[in-house]
Amino acid sequence: MSSFISEAKNQHFISQAELRLNALNPQAQKENQRIYVFKVTDREAFGIQLESPRGRKISGTLSFTDLFSFDVVDNSWRLNLETAFQRFENQVRDLSEQLMALSKSGETAQMQPLLRNIFVTKFVSSLRNPFAVRKAIGTIGSAARFKPRDKHLQKVFNRIRVGSKPHEVTICVRFGISPDLYRQWLEALFMVLTINGQDGRSLLEQAMDDLFDSSFAFCRLNRYISVPASAVALVSDRGFSTRANQAATFEIEFNIASRLFAQYVFADPAKWLPPAAKPEALHDHLRKSDLEAKLIVDDLDELRSFNRLAVYQSAERVFAASPTPHL
Repeated sequence: MSSFISEAKNQHFISQAELRLNALNPQAQKENQRIYVFKVTDREAFGIQLESPRGRKISGTLSFTDLFSFDVVDNSWRLNLETAFQRFENQVRDLSEQLMALSKSGETAQMQPLLRNIFVTKFVSSLRNPFAVRKAIGTIGSAARFKPRDKHLQKVFNRIRVGSKPHEVTICVRFGISPDLYRQWLEALFMVLTINGQDGRSLLEQAMDDLFDSSFAFCRLNRYISVPASAVALVSDRGFSTRANQAATFEIEFNIASRLFAQYVFADPAKWLPPAAKPEALHDHLRKSDLEAKLIVDDLDELRSFNRLAVYQSAERVFAASPTPHL
């Protein structure tokens, strides 16, 4: 049970590592880094209002007290999912910085493994976002129907139902969810992030491999170099945006850094290819193919589209490295 014990009360649902890649003062010490915060005033017209010309400290942004805690004993002892998240959070900055460096050289072939790994870390963020609990349940909720086989993990898992959660009512009111939905969300996150297969990877990581290997996967990586300081990508308080998906495709977008964002498209081959396509040719293509990446540089129209979608789909706020983001 010790691996689930943490003193952390201030629990971020979009990691500080991700927000620091969008800091308005990236050269400052971590504890002093800040980000501009905008309240959405009219999502239909993409209206936003800057809350403070000084920005807000990243250390206290997009977090909530004991959000992922499921057994609080006292002020210093609680069981939560922070350790399960840390493994993914620890990868975010390195992966993003490697991707930024490669995007300057235009080496898309070398970007493919980075883009796959970044997708996993960003997808974890989308699942742990309290503004998107219902969407997460729709994606991984079935995992909550099961229990770990390991006796130790079973004991920890059971605390989600019976552990002390004095914060539960506050969280449910704040994010508009029921106690049952809140517990189901924590149980599903526990199962997909802490239960490992024979290869030592989590159930979620295995599912992500299945998604890439069974789909035609594309990524449009958008990089901004020779553009005004206002040409920055927004961070939504939901942590992601989705396009209007058709029956054959699923599209999701993530902020990578202030001047870099990624648009992933997954196409179901059975629905996307014409009916005349031969099954053997389809299987051969999937076996040989990997994520296809395209680098786009300084496309301000694409940036405007990304930022407007972030505003439109946000819950309450968006965040940026500039006080005047490109909309």
